[in-house]
Amino acid sequence: IPGHPIAYWLRPAIRAIFKECTSIGSESNSRKGMVTANNEIYVMGWSEVSFKRIGFSFTNNEQASKSDVKWVPYLKGGDYRRWYGNQDYIVLWENGGEKIRNTMHPTENRIHATNFNLDYIFKAGITWSDIATSNIGFRYTPQGFIFDAKSPTAFGFKDAMCALGALNSKLTNHLAQVINPTVSFQVGNYDSLPHLKCSDPEKLRAVIEELIEISKKDWQSFETSWDFGKTPLASMNSHSLQAAFDEWSSTCLALTNKSKYLEEENNKIYIEE
Repeated sequence: IPGHPIAYWLRPAIRAIFKECTSIGSESNSRKGMVTANNEIYVMGWSEVSFKRIGFSFTNNEQASKSDVKWVPYLKGGDYRRWYGNQDYIVLWENGGEKIRNTMHPTENRIHATNFNLDYIFKAGITWSDIATSNIGFRYTPQGFIFDAKSPTAFGFKDAMCALGALNSKLTNHLAQVINPTVSFQVGNYDSLPHLKCSDPEKLRAVIEELIEISKKDWQSFETSWDFGKTPLASMNSHSLQAAFDEWSSTCLALTNKSKYLEEENNKIYIEE
């Protein structure tokens, strides 16, 4: 096992996975995120500034540098959540991050902030929260984000949907606990994970895309999301608040059951493999 952790209790079939599979680090490019060195100045909740000053759709830093916006979306880890979400923060990135990239350390002859990852910021990828007290939740991240040290991110997958399905499977979570049983799952631990193969990628891709869509709708249904439109209760075809709430509850239950079924399908693919 990469790093040689002591895991004598593993069954031979589980140990064989490490021999038979390439590492996921060889199939993607993972990066530790930025350290601003002063979050009180550079990081805010998205609702704390004018919405017009936030740039949501940049694909590279050149676009950000030429724009007149002051803030961009910032991934900062967060609670356990799979598939999509934890998009709460923004980071000061005026003129392509001019201030944060040039502010000197108060006592040392170096730039205070680190890990700018200019070749990777704003690209779509797969992220996770560095601190995980139990299971690890991997999430799809669309283009337009800078990522923090607490939200390391991986890029360059040949098939990101299949990779996300493998990463969020129970099998990978079990392997992750073997590689690093502590609460901090870092880039090196991610790179050591086996890259699980799937014999039916087309089927898996459809499952994962639907799971992302369900998680995305859930995230956007609350006012804490910058994509929030209106309360789900107002979307119900009902004539009373009680009836609207009952309809919304039924809808949520149906989506929960659908998500559970799809996750079981995802797990089944890798358990049977």
